[in-house]
Amino acid sequence: MAEFRKCNNCNVDVSSDHANCPLCGKYLLDDKKNQKVKENEYSFPVYSMKEIHRAKWVNILRIMFWLAAVICVIVNLVWKTKPYFFPYVLTGLFVIMRVFVVPFSKKQNYTKQITGAAIIVSLFLIFIDAYDYYTLGTTFGWAMGYTVPFLLSAIVIASAIICLASRRSEVDMLKSVWILMIYSIIYFLIVILAFDNIAVWPSLVFMCVAVGWFLLLQVIKRNILWKELGKNFHI
Repeated sequence: MAEFRKCNNCNVDVSSDHANCPLCGKYLLDDKKNQKVKENEYSFPVYSMKEIHRAKWVNILRIMFWLAAVICVIVNLVWKTKPYFFPYVLTGLFVIMRVFVVPFSKKQNYTKQITGAAIIVSLFLIFIDAYDYYTLGTTFGWAMGYTVPFLLSAIVIASAIICLASRRSEVDMLKSVWILMIYSIIYFLIVILAFDNIAVWPSLVFMCVAVGWFLLLQVIKRNILWKELGKNFHI
């Protein structure tokens, strides 16, 4: 007749052959010695609870952010202001979620997320710039003309420095500089073709910084990026 031990965490019976519970992974206690049962060939892999706790906190944060957004919109619609302030709050909440919470929830390296986060922040800065222009009558262009190009230029330089300093992150940072270089060219063309009253030289600086660092890294890193892209796209 098989003997069983009780798991104090799950309150289930576990065969005495096993050293730990198959549900929670926690070690079982020997009833006689009140010590952990020694690991043996029948032991289950110890399951880490960190991922469960991580998912729980991420869900709590998401619920809190959604509640804050809904409450903000309702309050602003009831007590109207000119202009409405909820677009600023929603923008800030979304940026915080995307920049800090999403990489944490997916257990991603924040360094790898720097490019996507920077581009998203730049787009929302432009949105706030446009919102101020249409609601407050301010001069359009502080974000698109100056803030965004300088911000993204700093991200390019930071990514390039990380690429040079870290062998582990060099491929990811090379891809980041490559993406930002393409983004800088598109950004510069949009500024000069679609907007007459926005300063062009910051966008030109951003493009030159991105292209210059990309070419320099290609020389130093000996075309590592092209080899990686060839692997990714099976070229």
